[in-house]
Amino acid sequence: MPLLYRRVLLPLSLLTLLACPTHASDVTWVGAIEGQWLSIRDSDSWLEGGFGVLAEGEDGQPSDSLRGSIATSIEWDIGDRFATHLHLLGSSAQGRRDATAGIVEAFLQLDLLDLEERSGAPSHHLRLRLGTAFLPTTFENVAPLWRSPYAVSSSALTNWIGEEFRPSGLQVEYRNQHRHGWSSRFGTALFGGTDSAGALIAWRGWGPGDRLTLWDEVVPLPALPSLGEDGLFAPQRSDGTKPFGRDLDGRLGWAAWAGATAPGGSSAQATWVDTRGDRDLHHGEYAWDSQFAIVGSEVPIGRSGLLAAEWMWGSTAMQPGPQPRVDIDFSTWYLLANREVGRWQTTLRYEAFENTDRAHYPGTEPADQDGHAWTLAAGVQLGHLNLRLEWLDVDSERPSWNQPGDTIATGGRQATLELTLDW
Repeated sequence: MPLLYRRVLLPLSLLTLLACPTHASDVTWVGAIEGQWLSIRDSDSWLEGGFGVLAEGEDGQPSDSLRGSIATSIEWDIGDRFATHLHLLGSSAQGRRDATAGIVEAFLQLDLLDLEERSGAPSHHLRLRLGTAFLPTTFENVAPLWRSPYAVSSSALTNWIGEEFRPSGLQVEYRNQHRHGWSSRFGTALFGGTDSAGALIAWRGWGPGDRLTLWDEVVPLPALPSLGEDGLFAPQRSDGTKPFGRDLDGRLGWAAWAGATAPGGSSAQATWVDTRGDRDLHHGEYAWDSQFAIVGSEVPIGRSGLLAAEWMWGSTAMQPGPQPRVDIDFSTWYLLANREVGRWQTTLRYEAFENTDRAHYPGTEPADQDGHAWTLAAGVQLGHLNLRLEWLDVDSERPSWNQPGDTIATGGRQATLELTLDW
């Protein structure tokens, strides 16, 4: 029985049984059923052990695919200050072996401070979350179920968070609503359970997408020689990497963030994260030592327009000792423009990403990467139905480990038609 179930989900279930009969009106249940048709041209998918930057792809040849998913989140407000939250997801893709179902988020929430003396006076809110939850960093995936309301896919920055960084621990956030419409927020977190964050950046690289890794799920890694039976990292588990699960090194990571919102709706936020991994091997996984910062802003344009941007930069390293065998500086950013007209909306996004391998350790593949992507999306809302069409164009280059001095182009093209039923 997974540790998360024993320590978090079982108490949540018991609280649900107690709360639902007498507080049924305090139960909030949202969900979505998605169906996607994709037309792709990319290298073999990284989910199949290939080197493509997209989740779909087959030997660089044009191919079509169908995907489906169902997601739901259930939140119970127990009294005025206590709530439980559970986010579940199940997904499958045509011809693929990675059908999954499980937990995205599960946490307890407590509101300790909620002071507002009179209308127009400053208000103060203090919120605690205990469990597995996203940090409040994104300006992109702001819809329910941690989805993007702007496009089918998320940028490489946001996509990596969904794939490999979802801390388990305690989050504390203070919010203050000031006079004249200004608001500010400050938060911090102590967490574990995400020690392998960095493995996908180094061994697979960056790429946009919309895949959420589940708790205790193992995702594949490319078939790198260093990960083979005779490779330098042969002790790494052969089936891939587990981004979220038990803590590996017993060391807590930490994060801190601060943000502000102006009366007109413009927002800005800055976040710092340090996983404090010991870089050693534990149970077939390395505890990556990753530090990164995220800064972002969102600006309304007129009555129906929006500009959003985020930039992340940092480093990740593994293997203990004075000279890590993998040591990478990375950065990625995106700029997104969205406009709504009635039920219709269009989105244009540009992004860039880069890895710089500082180690170049003998027996390891160069982890340098340089790439960018364009995304154009359009959608229409028809009641509870949302129809969206997206075109994604990715160009990425990495050094060849077979022929020094040469590069490998791993870019792809993807058209997606998505129909979503929300409730």
